[in-house]
Amino acid sequence: MDSTVVASPRRRELPVLGAWLAILAAAGALALHVGEVVRGGSDAVPGSESIQAVDSAVAAGVPAGTFYPFVAVLHSDSALVEDAQFAAAGGEVSAALLSHGGAKAVQSVWSTGDARLAGRSGHSALLLIRTGAESFSEAELATAPLRDAVASVQLPRGFSCEITGQAAVLYDLNRRSSADLLAAERIGLPVTLLILLIVFRSPIAALLPLALAMTATTISMAALWLLSRFTAVSVFAENTVTMIGLGVGVDYALLLVGAFRRALGSEPTPRQAARRAVREVRSTIICSGAAVAVGFLALSLVRLAFLKAPVFGGVVVVGTAVLATLTLLPAFLAVLGWRVNWPRVAARAGGPSAFWSQWAQLVMRRPLLWAALSLALLGLFVAPVLRMSGWSLGASGLAADLEARRGYETLIRDFVPGWIGPTAIVLEAAAGHTVLEVRARESVRRLIERLARDPNIVLIRPAVEASGPQGRIAVLGLVGAAPPESPAAFALVRTLRADPLPELAGSGLSARVTGAAAMLTDFERAIFARMWVVVPTVLLVTFVTLLVHLRSLLIPLKAILLNLLSVLASYGFLILVFQDGHGTRLLGLTPPGGLNAFVVLMLFTILFGLSMDYEVFLLSAIRTRYLRSGDSADAVAHGIATTGGTITSAAAIMISLFLSFGFTHLMATREFGLGLVFAVALDASIVRLVLLPALMALFGRANWWLPSLRFHRAGERR
Repeated sequence: MDSTVVASPRRRELPVLGAWLAILAAAGALALHVGEVVRGGSDAVPGSESIQAVDSAVAAGVPAGTFYPFVAVLHSDSALVEDAQFAAAGGEVSAALLSHGGAKAVQSVWSTGDARLAGRSGHSALLLIRTGAESFSEAELATAPLRDAVASVQLPRGFSCEITGQAAVLYDLNRRSSADLLAAERIGLPVTLLILLIVFRSPIAALLPLALAMTATTISMAALWLLSRFTAVSVFAENTVTMIGLGVGVDYALLLVGAFRRALGSEPTPRQAARRAVREVRSTIICSGAAVAVGFLALSLVRLAFLKAPVFGGVVVVGTAVLATLTLLPAFLAVLGWRVNWPRVAARAGGPSAFWSQWAQLVMRRPLLWAALSLALLGLFVAPVLRMSGWSLGASGLAADLEARRGYETLIRDFVPGWIGPTAIVLEAAAGHTVLEVRARESVRRLIERLARDPNIVLIRPAVEASGPQGRIAVLGLVGAAPPESPAAFALVRTLRADPLPELAGSGLSARVTGAAAMLTDFERAIFARMWVVVPTVLLVTFVTLLVHLRSLLIPLKAILLNLLSVLASYGFLILVFQDGHGTRLLGLTPPGGLNAFVVLMLFTILFGLSMDYEVFLLSAIRTRYLRSGDSADAVAHGIATTGGTITSAAAIMISLFLSFGFTHLMATREFGLGLVFAVALDASIVRLVLLPALMALFGRANWWLPSLRFHRAGERR
C-alpha cells in the first residue's frame, strides 16, 4: 500500500465520533462540579454496636449530634482564660456559632464552670459544639457553616479559633484531596506523554491513549456527580476513578494503537487495519476489563454504604475505557489513517524482540533456579504481612496547614488528645424504668469511680444533653489520653466492650460503647472481617474468567497465585515503609505506624484486576503461538518476545501515573499510590518476565491440559 495515501472521513466513523463527542461535552459540564459534592472517606458501619448505641439514644430523645461533636479551640498568645477579654471572645464565638453557625449547643468553661475546658497553660479554652447532624456525613457538611461563623467574629489581636474534630478532619481531607488530584495529574500526565512519545515516536499516536483515558475519566466523573444526587460520593471514589481511569485507559489504548500501526502495513485501508487491530486485542481488553470490574463489584460484599460510590465509579470508568477503546478509538484511527505516524511516513515493524526472546530462553534454560530466586525475593516482601497493623485517619494525618490539623496541634499542647473525639458509653434503662432511679444512679456512680482509675481515661463527663426526655438514657463521655484513631483508643474500646461492668448488675441498665474511636474500630473490623469473603470471591471469579479465555486449568491457577503473591508483596512493601518507617525520610513523610484498612481492601481488589492486563496480554500471545506450533517452550519465548516491550511500556506508564499520587499531602492516598506503583513494577518485571516463564518451562505441555479439551496442532496427537 502507498504510505502517502491519507484516509478521508467515512460515513460509518462519523456517527460514532459524533456520538462520543456529544457524550463527552455533556459529561465535561458535570465533571467540573464533582469536587463540590464529594464527602468523607468513611462513615459509621450500619448495624454495628456504635450505631446501635446511637440509634437507641436517639430513639429515647438524645440528639444525634451528641455523637458527632466538634471542638473549637480558642487560643490567645498573651491573654489568660480568666481575663475579661478572653471571656468576651469566647462569648462572641459561642453566640456566632449558635446564631448562624448551625450549632444547637455550645459548652465552655464560662457557660458551665468546668475548669477542665481551660488549658494547662491558661492561654487556651475548648468550646464543645453539638450540631443538628444526624450522621457522620451530615456532620462533615456542618463544618463549613461553623467555620464561617467563627470567621465572622472580629477576634482581638493575638487570638485564634480553629474548628476541629473527626467530622472536620474528613471535611479538610475532601477539600485537600481534590487539589491533590489536580496536582498529581499535572505531574503524571506530562511524564506519561513523554513515555508514550518514546514508545510511538509520534506525537499524534502518543496523545491518543491520554485522550482516551481522559475521556473515560471525564465521563465517569460525571457519573459520580449524578450519583451524588442519590447517595454520598466519597473522596475515595474520586481518587479511584482518576487513578484507575488514567491507568487502564492509557493501557488499553496503548495496545490498540500499537496493533493498528502494525496492521497499517499489511491492510489495504485504514478501516480494515482498525478492524484487524480490534480483533487482535479485543479479547485481551475485554477479559482485563472484566477482571477489574469484578474486583470493584466484590467491594459491594463489604456492605458499607460509602463503598457504593467507589464501586460504581470503578465499574463505570473501566467499562467506559473498554467501550471507548473498542469503538471510539478504532473510528478515530480509521479517519486518521497513516497520519497517526506523523511526522514519519510509516511505523517501525512490530515483530518479536530479539532481546526479549533471548531473555525468555535464558530463564527457561534454568527454570528452577530463576523460579527459586524470584520466589525468595517475593518472600522477603510477603513476610511482613504477618505483622500488619491497622491505621485510621486522624487529624495528625492531615497536612499541617489545614484547620483541623492546626486546631488539633493547639489542642494537644494544652489538653489531652482525646478531646478531639471522646468515647461514649450509652446507658439505657429497662422498659418502665429510668436512669434517675436511686439504684441506677448508684450503679453509675460506682462505674464512674472505677473507670476514673483507668490510666487510659483522663476524665469522665456527661455528654451534651446527656439524659433524654424519657429519662431512659444517659451518655457518659470518656476523654482518653490518646486520639480516637490511635491503637490505644482502639484498645480502650475493646476493653470497655469486653468489660462485664459488674457495677450495673441488678440495676436494670445496659451499656453500649460508641463515639469516634468505637466507630473507627467498627469500620476497621468490618473491612478486615469481610476480606475473608471478598478475597475468595475475587479469586474464584478471576480463575473462571481466565479458564474460559485461555482454555487451560493450570495456567489460570498459577495466574491467580502469582497475582496473590504480587498483592501480598505490595502489602509487605507498605508495611516496611508506612509501618516500620524504612525510607520515610527519603519520601518526606512521618510513618503512621500501619496500613489504612480501606487501602488494604482497595489495593487487593484493584491490583487483581490490573494485573490481568499484563497476564492476559502475555498468555494470549503464548496460547496463540502454542496452537500453531504445539511447542510450549517456543510459545513462551515467542509470547514474551512479542509482548515484553509493550508490557514494559505499559508498566512504565502506570508507574508514572500512580507515582504522582504517592507524593500527595494525604497519607491514605500516598499509601494507595505507592502500593500500586510497587505492585505494578513487581508484577511487570519479576512476576511476568521471570517467574511466569520459569513456571511455564517447568510444567511444559501440562500447562495446557484441560479435562474436556486439548490444544494441539491439526493432525497431532498429544
